[in-house]
Amino acid sequence: MRSVKLTSDSNFSSEFSQFNVSPGITSLELDYIVPVSQVRNLVQKHSSTLKVLRIKTLLPAAACALFVDDNGQPVVYKCLQKLQFSQHRIYGIPRLPSHIEQLSVPFPNLKSLIVERAYLFSTDLLFRGNLAKMQRLHLNIDTNFIENRLFSLDSLTQVRDLSLEINPLAYPLSDEFISVATQAALAIVSASRNSLRSLSLPSEFSKPMLFQILAGENTDFTSLNVLNINKVALDVSDIISLLTKLDRLQHLSCMVSIPDSGGCSESALEQITDYYSNTLYPLSQTLSSWKIQSSNHLLNDIVSISLLLALACPRLTSIYYLDQPRCHFDSLVRERIVNKPFNRYSNRLCRLVQ
Repeated sequence: MRSVKLTSDSNFSSEFSQFNVSPGITSLELDYIVPVSQVRNLVQKHSSTLKVLRIKTLLPAAACALFVDDNGQPVVYKCLQKLQFSQHRIYGIPRLPSHIEQLSVPFPNLKSLIVERAYLFSTDLLFRGNLAKMQRLHLNIDTNFIENRLFSLDSLTQVRDLSLEINPLAYPLSDEFISVATQAALAIVSASRNSLRSLSLPSEFSKPMLFQILAGENTDFTSLNVLNINKVALDVSDIISLLTKLDRLQHLSCMVSIPDSGGCSESALEQITDYYSNTLYPLSQTLSSWKIQSSNHLLNDIVSISLLLALACPRLTSIYYLDQPRCHFDSLVRERIVNKPFNRYSNRLCRLVQ
């Protein structure tokens, strides 16, 4: 692969305009505001060979130059498989000629689309002709997406890696905005449920919305391995429900809300431990790692529920509490394993601290 990366670390004001890229470039990364003429010279010149295009920051006119040549004709990137707009959105909404806006199919073979700030256009331009081929999709949903209902989401049947975020133009979020964003997420997840391996959902979704997406009638996942739902507080019963539904899940990252168990008697704790280690076992035969955040920072209870979940999930070997240094949390786990009620199962729990 012939790769070119142009960044703002050096002064390119004069030398970039004279930069002569040899033919056959397959990967191009533009890491600063690029003038229109230079976009045309670099990107359009290699539109027939580019497979990877990463753009950090563009002015609106330069963004238009990605799609329209000097003669006003559409630019087609027939080999492009990965398109990434990272960190900064385009400054302003690009105004494309109507025939480009309505008819152009610039990325017919795109498999990976990453938009890290906000969806850049109010049409389906980036998605035309490639929905059935898309395997990785990372989108910030903004009001352009919501108001225009961009495309038939049911065609996204091959997505393996899906990450959705919300980047509204204004706060607070309206109920309508959240509702439509939820429906968009539900449509994508439902369409790709047989191919989806990794899923990250917005923190703005409520718990009922999350369960509608993850445990609805049309979301019987066959291959989901990774789930990230940080900043939505789940109680223990929610986690149990998810692990029961997602029977191939290997990696879970979530926020946990746990009631204070300070008043719980020793005999009650032993009964709870027995329930997880016997009745509930095996809750999941596949879960191997769990990243936790806490909504109420009850550290002792976080350690307890971590050990209980480990008793119910025989392959769970890595628990990482994001609100504490790893060494501190591991030290507390070691201490709890050798004391009641967990010491009866120390041979099963020692895998957490090896």
